[in-house]
Amino acid sequence: MTIEEMRKGYEEEVAYQKHMLKNLGYWFQLCTAVSGIGIVSIYFFHAKNLWLNILGIVLFIFGAIGMLLFGYVGWRGQQNIKAIVDDYEKKINYLRKKNAQIAKIEVLYFPSEGPIFELVIVQNICDSRKKYPIM
Repeated sequence: MTIEEMRKGYEEEVAYQKHMLKNLGYWFQLCTAVSGIGIVSIYFFHAKNLWLNILGIVLFIFGAIGMLLFGYVGWRGQQNIKAIVDDYEKKINYLRKKNAQIAKIEVLYFPSEGPIFELVIVQNICDSRKKYPIM
């Protein structure tokens, strides 16, 4: 897997998670509306009709529980997105650090010839170095 493929995969995952959070926001709004309808029903029918009053109480309770549930799930979803982004940054920093160890340019200076640049490729930490002159 290349870094570009990994970046694309993480971007797709973050986009999907944001889309799901947006859907949770719609469910939160629906629960808010249901709770509001319950409150209005309780207000208008508390002394006139017992069944509409009970229906209002039930709507209010279901709406409030739904708001708590979807609010908590949305909060956890935002934490999940932050964790995904942090994991991606850690992996990229680790790979960049490893690439910096694998290939670097050394400058050797000989007074009679001047500076000579060499590309040093370290294949393994315990391996010997291979040098390729750059002119």
